[in-house]
Parts: sequence; C-alpha cells; structure tokens
Amino acid sequence: MDREVRSGTRTPRNVTAPSGVASTESIDNIEKRETRDQYLYANREVTYSFVTPELAVYEIIIASRKNTGLISARIELLKDTSTLVDAPPEGTVYKNLNIWLGTYGFATSENIKDAAIRFKVEKLWLTDNKLSNNGISLAKWESGNWIELSTTLLKDDGDYVYYEAHTTSFSPFAVVGKPPVVEKPPAEEKPPTEEKKPWWKIPGFTSVFAIAGLLAVAYAMMRRRRN
Repeated sequence: MDREVRSGTRTPRNVTAPSGVASTESIDNIEKRETRDQYLYANREVTYSFVTPELAVYEIIIASRKNTGLISARIELLKDTSTLVDAPPEGTVYKNLNIWLGTYGFATSENIKDAAIRFKVEKLWLTDNKLSNNGISLAKWESGNWIELSTTLLKDDGDYVYYEAHTTSFSPFAVVGKPPVVEKPPAEEKPPTEEKKPWWKIPGFTSVFAIAGLLAVAYAMMRRRRN
C-alpha cells in the first residue's frame, strides 16, 4: 500500500510552492514514501529529516552551491528492485529505495556540492543474515550499473547500526550487505622428495664397478704369471 507523509517548511502567501519531485517509478512498486521541503542556501548545510521508520533513511544533509526556493526531497520505499534499473545489486538487500531531490535535472553536481545520506539497519537483520556491522553499504544505480558508495559506520545503539554515505545526485538506491571476504591461506609448499634410484643408477657407481673389474683382471693375470 502506497502511503505518503509530507512535511517541511510551511509556504507563506505569495511565495512559490514546493518544487515537487520527478519520479517515474511504477506506483505498484512503491510501499511507502515521505516528502520533505526545505530552502537550500549556498555554502550552508540543510538537513531533511524523515520520520517513517521503514524507510531506513532518516536524514539527508544537502550542501547546495546556490540559494533556491523550496526544494522537495522524497524517499520511496520499494516492494522490490526499482523498475528503473536493469538488475538487482549484488549482495543481500535490506531495503530498495528511490531518493529524489527537486524536479528533473536539479540534483546534479552543478547545483549540489555534497549530499550525506544517513540510514540505519536493524541489528536483528544483520544477525539473521550472518552479516557484520562493517558489511553494509549503500549501492546507487548510475550510468547503467550499480556502484557502491563509500559508506561510514557512525554508531551502534544495540538495536540499530547507523551509517552515512555521500553522493551529488539521486536515483534508485539499495542498502546491501555482503559477508566478509575470507582469504585462503597460501598453500604450504612441501620440499621436493628425492627419488630413490636403483643401485646401478647411482652416480659414480658404474665407474667404481669398472675399476673393480680392471683390478680383478690384473690380479688374475699376475697369478697366472707366477704360476
């Protein structure tokens, strides 16, 4: 069921209404959504706070390059992988999300200096999926591929683990977990075993045998001469 919560700065009279957002996600794939409105200011951080717990994302902090009117930020919690992507991300998915800021073409590096996305993951989910706190990242759909954003662990309160990732544009996202990569120890090198050779192949044995034969012949000849 699609549920939307909308809140933010109240628009005074004779002031432009919130920008709204551009989303082309299939309405059938949206479980819940929440929209917040804020003015953005050049070289100042502005925080959008979200209260719907199922979204996982609880804050988006925008550092704008310019002053703006009311800009809407929306998070869409999806039932499955976004219909706007070609394949699911690698790993175990905790949440599939769309995050939008403003209308089409607004959320670019030309307008946004930085955006910090703060989200949380249930400890119970990590335990059930045999994942560590450090195995979580925020994946973003960009240029036809999933990329993992650099994700920082902020804190662990016992019930949730809190994270932060950075971007300058918005699209489909997924909170994913991956098990740690276990490196196999290098194979132990065994010393080469010496091949046991037959006695007649031992180096020098043939020469010894030949010399012994010559001595035997010489001894026999000496005995004949004496006789």
